[in-house]
Parts: sequence; structure tokens; C-alpha cells
Amino acid sequence: SHCRDVLSTGFDLPDGCADAVFLDLPAPWNVVDDAYRCLNDRGNFCSFSPCIEQIQRTCDRLREVGFEDIRVIECLLRTLEVDKR
Repeated sequence: SHCRDVLSTGFDLPDGCADAVFLDLPAPWNVVDDAYRCLNDRGNFCSFSPCIEQIQRTCDRLREVGFEDIRVIECLLRTLEVDKR
């Protein structure tokens, strides 16, 4: 695994070597091209974005680069209370 500032330096990986890319960035659309280059044919791209505008820009760029089967999933937090019985 690699942790680095991909916005500044990109992914330091060979073409097609990654099974998945997970991002938590304010502007993930800026690294979509390099992520696409690093992913293998069955690779997955995942980006965590709190705003719909970020999601829209990222999805637009994913389509432009050639990603297929793009899905957006909303994760909601729900607190559960568990009582001892």
C-alpha cells in the first residue's frame, strides 16, 4: 500500500498494477487520469466526497477518461442503542 500526496506527485505506480484506488480528497477529479493509468482492467476506483458537486465533477471526469459502471453510494450514520437484558 502507498500513502502520498497524489495531488502533487501522482501515483508512483506502474501502469495497470493496482486492483483498487481509494481516495479521500477535496478534488478527486484531479487525479482520475493517473488513477485510471494505475488500475488494471478489473480495478476499482473509490472516492469519499461529502458534497454532490464533488461527486458530479468526479463522475464527469471518470466518464471522460473511460471508466464504466460508475455507481454512487450514500453512506449514512445511524446510532443504535443496545440494552443489556
